[in-house]
Amino acid sequence: MKQHTLAVAVLAFLGSFGVAAHAAPKASTGITVSSSTPTSITYTFTDLTLDGYEFTQLAGSLTSGVVGTLTGVSVNATLSNSVDLVYASDLTLYVAYPPLDFGGLLQVGSVGDLGASETIPWANGDSDAPGTTVIDSVTLATPLTFTGGSSDPDIWLGNGYSYVGDESGTWTGSITLNGVSAVAAVPEPETLQLFLAGGAGLLAWAARRRRPAAAAC
Repeated sequence: MKQHTLAVAVLAFLGSFGVAAHAAPKASTGITVSSSTPTSITYTFTDLTLDGYEFTQLAGSLTSGVVGTLTGVSVNATLSNSVDLVYASDLTLYVAYPPLDFGGLLQVGSVGDLGASETIPWANGDSDAPGTTVIDSVTLATPLTFTGGSSDPDIWLGNGYSYVGDESGTWTGSITLNGVSAVAAVPEPETLQLFLAGGAGLLAWAARRRRPAAAAC
């Protein structure tokens, strides 16, 4: 099992913090809406490749909204490729107010800590071996209500693991949001990336997991 630490970089002369979101170079996310009912939305993806802390917006300020109360999340996906210990379970649903940042409302997936108010790891999928599946359904302790308006938080799907910055994983499968429905036709999602902000005056923090020692392999 990978260990997990919290790394904090401090620039003492200002003592503030920040995390930036930058557009990723990928032209297409490979995510489509396969089912939308009054009580759930299912997104499917094929060979979805995500770098560390790279997230695709499923709903929100860059795409279209959802309405209802998010009560649970289900996943059924297979990891086909991994670079630098990305697990199948690192496929992560993340809910946060814009702009994309740490300290959101909800994180489902990955043992990395994005600082969300509620964090729920998947019950399985803790391997980087190709063919590893992550299949689970979780119920939120604190359901999240969406009105379909601009004041709603964004919903993202991404890779919740980053350590040295060159990690990536490739998944095929689906993820379902329970309790919400789409308010309009969903355009192609936008992809952004969380990264440690290195500019002067920023305190950047991120959850990281160490590669296990060779003796433990």
